[in-house]
Amino acid sequence: MKKRAAPPPPSLASGTVCHTRTPSDPGLSQSPSSARHDSLKPRCKALYDCEADREDELSFSEGEIIVIISETTDDEEWMEGMIEGEPQRRGVFPASFVHML
Repeated sequence: MKKRAAPPPPSLASGTVCHTRTPSDPGLSQSPSSARHDSLKPRCKALYDCEADREDELSFSEGEIIVIISETTDDEEWMEGMIEGEPQRRGVFPASFVHML
C-alpha cells in the first residue's frame, strides 16, 4: 500500500482545501461511537478549512472541534475523527490541519 503524505499546512488565504491524499483501503477503522463515550476521547481544533476529496475523508471548517477516534491510520500523518456533536460527520483528515487540545 502506498503511503500518502500529509499536506503542508496551507497559507492563511481563505478557501484553503486539503487535496493531497493518495489511494488507500476504503472505509474507516470503526463504526460511529456514541456521544456518551466522546467525552473520554482527545480533541483537536481545526486550524484551516478542509474539503474532503474522498468519501472516507472529513470536511471541516476553521475553528470546529474534532473528536479523535484514532490517531493511528494507514497513513501516519492522518488521523480519524468526527465533528463534536455531529457523529455523522466523520472521516480521516491531515494532522497538520489541526491543533490538539
